[in-house]
Amino acid sequence: MTTLEALISSMKCPPIVLSNKISDWPARKWTPNYLASELTNQRYKCKIAPKDENVLWETECVHEEVTLQQFVEWDLGKPDQNNPLFPYNKSDITCYIDYKYMKDLFIEKTDHLKAVDWSVFGLDNRDGHASTIWIGSEGCYTNCHYDTYGFNLVAQICGRKRWTLFPPSDTKSMYPTRIPYEESSVFSQVNVKKPDTTTFHLFKNSHPHVVILEPGDVLYVPRHWWHFVESLETSISINTWVEMDEDKESHVTEAISRVLFGCMMDIKIGSVGTNTDWINPGEEVHGHDVNFRYLQKAVDSYKKAKDKNNLSSNLNKFASHIGKYCDLKVSTNETAAIPSRNKLFFQDAVDSGNNKETDQSLKRKVGTSPRNEHKIQRKDFETENLNADMENYHECLHHNILSFNSNLKVLEPMSYDLYVKEVICSYHSEQETMYDSDIDLPEFTKNTSQELLNNCQQCQLSCDRTELETAQQCQTCNMKTSASIQFSQQKIDCDDNLTVEHFSKILLHPDVIKKVKELITEPFDMLR
Repeated sequence: MTTLEALISSMKCPPIVLSNKISDWPARKWTPNYLASELTNQRYKCKIAPKDENVLWETECVHEEVTLQQFVEWDLGKPDQNNPLFPYNKSDITCYIDYKYMKDLFIEKTDHLKAVDWSVFGLDNRDGHASTIWIGSEGCYTNCHYDTYGFNLVAQICGRKRWTLFPPSDTKSMYPTRIPYEESSVFSQVNVKKPDTTTFHLFKNSHPHVVILEPGDVLYVPRHWWHFVESLETSISINTWVEMDEDKESHVTEAISRVLFGCMMDIKIGSVGTNTDWINPGEEVHGHDVNFRYLQKAVDSYKKAKDKNNLSSNLNKFASHIGKYCDLKVSTNETAAIPSRNKLFFQDAVDSGNNKETDQSLKRKVGTSPRNEHKIQRKDFETENLNADMENYHECLHHNILSFNSNLKVLEPMSYDLYVKEVICSYHSEQETMYDSDIDLPEFTKNTSQELLNNCQQCQLSCDRTELETAQQCQTCNMKTSASIQFSQQKIDCDDNLTVEHFSKILLHPDVIKKVKELITEPFDMLR
């Protein structure tokens, strides 16, 4: 037996939802209207996107600058003609004032920065100065990605949000990319709201963890967990990324990626979009001298940390506090192989030995009744000879959560079939839903796709997919892929031009990172 504290410290713990921990935060009472009255005349960049099952890259969205008062008026359906959001119909459009550092918003309002107090999670002297705030309308979202640094604590202040998370072991199934480039963010090419499982076939092997955060909930997102976030109603969230000892090495990797990106930007790009399509708004691309100084600093910091190796761990502080707070014990053999812990409730979904779908799982149908499945799983659960400490667990199938008590919930993985049934189908009516296997590509698209794939192989780039394959159009939602179709009709000479697909693979290729890491042990001039 091991305590919850040990489980979190070992970094094998799945995401956790904590309740009733921020009731005393003054920020817990904040609403968009209140913040609008406090932050008058300040303008903030916001992201405008369609409210549908499509997910646009941030570079594809419209960006405006608005005051919080203008956002509130638009959200209430009462914008005046001078409001930058006036042209956008709220029923069809989302608006997201995302990723704003609180220290930049509340420059002369220290009381507001103190209204957030992360010490209730064992992180002393951490408040709004080390936090970011997210304010958005119903339907706004953050693209699926994972953060390369630290772990994340997210406090839901107002409204509800749905989080869909995937463990680091699912990385291959998430089809990672560094395009568009954003320092410390690795994005997924999969639209988790409506996955194209013909192009991204490995996504079916993923292990979604889904939870709806209610006001007052706090979500612990472990290091390198993928997540897609969507507002179910007008909402406010506050989060803090908490530094970890392992970040020193991640800083080196990110610095290498920045150097590579700067070099690649100097190469003739060809016909695949423009430079701005490669970089998220707000991200800066510096010259080579600046990038190499950034890398030198990261290397020096890494070497010093490696020599000392006595840094106090924020994760251990958090784990100790939560362990004492909940005073729980969980069975080691049931938690050591995340995401295989689902064998308690989804025994037919994953083979805990090799993490592959079992024959029984393959025979399951999407149409399986959640209610019947719940009864079967409940029966299996009741017949298991579980430890007495597990007797108080209760399971909520829809939210896919194990509740230890009213204040702590541990997220459990869904089977892919259940994810389709419970989440993906919620965006479509039964008549409208069309899966990728029912969609046929035009003949010219198939032929050109094969030519591109051959070109990639000649360049010794192991492409799982090509830009061309994204030209598949969903006949239901009429996805906007005209740019991909236009690109598909052009032949690419990989010796002269660099595609987004190739560049993404170069940045993520482990051999590239490994080789440069070997070089950093030598004099810096060699790396330069």
